[in-house]
Amino acid sequence: MSLILPFQHLHFVTISTQRRVELDDDALMQMAEAWPNLSYLSINYTKGWEGLPKTSLQVVRAVLNKLTQLHTLRIAVNVRSISAEDLVGESGGRSSIDKPFNSSLLDSAIGENIHEIAAFLANEFPRMGYPGSTDYSWVV
Repeated sequence: MSLILPFQHLHFVTISTQRRVELDDDALMQMAEAWPNLSYLSINYTKGWEGLPKTSLQVVRAVLNKLTQLHTLRIAVNVRSISAEDLVGESGGRSSIDKPFNSSLLDSAIGENIHEIAAFLANEFPRMGYPGSTDYSWVV
């Protein structure tokens, strides 16, 4: 991973491998900090992550706030033991993405906390699902 981080001007990154994805929150934040112009990030979208993801919804919020040009994010997250309080975070529930956005969270680990996850997604992407908002999509 450290070999590709120096490419600061990347806009489009697709990682597709037959191997298990072992990225965690720190690695995802390193990518966001190293590639400030990133508009598209897809990690094993067609192959799957094969195992419990080590990334969280909290880091998704941080990545979205850091990468202002990002319009597509395809990763897996582990949200099995997350609570509503965890999802509010530092923003106090006021963070949101108000631009066309495509997000896929396939292969994510979800527990019994579906309402909390839905609340997080609705807070982060308030225009998704509104009439006329065809430039938005979720895949969960």
